[in-house]
Amino acid sequence: MPATAGHAFSNEPFELHNNHGRIFGPFRIKDGWLFIGALSRERFNPLTRTEHVYVSFGQAREDFARELDTRTGYKMAGFVELANSLTDDPALTTGDHDGMAVVLRARR
Repeated sequence: MPATAGHAFSNEPFELHNNHGRIFGPFRIKDGWLFIGALSRERFNPLTRTEHVYVSFGQAREDFARELDTRTGYKMAGFVELANSLTDDPALTTGDHDGMAVVLRARR
């Protein structure tokens, strides 16, 4: 958990390769509450001491979902196609965003 408001979740300190992200919500929906997250994997560049280099959106998403599924009451329930894939088009992205969102449901 971030110790300071406005900071991102991260599985390692910023000086190390890490998955990090921000979670937005909760938003009230018909059957409960909805949180939305944006995650990415980055690696620290020790030569510049200030630069974090993007690695993967998918890797961070999969790791975050797997860790929640294994260690918490949030369980993977499937995926949702967002119809916004940005893979393999260098004019639009440098990333591997595949247009899929993982669905995690809280167990009671």
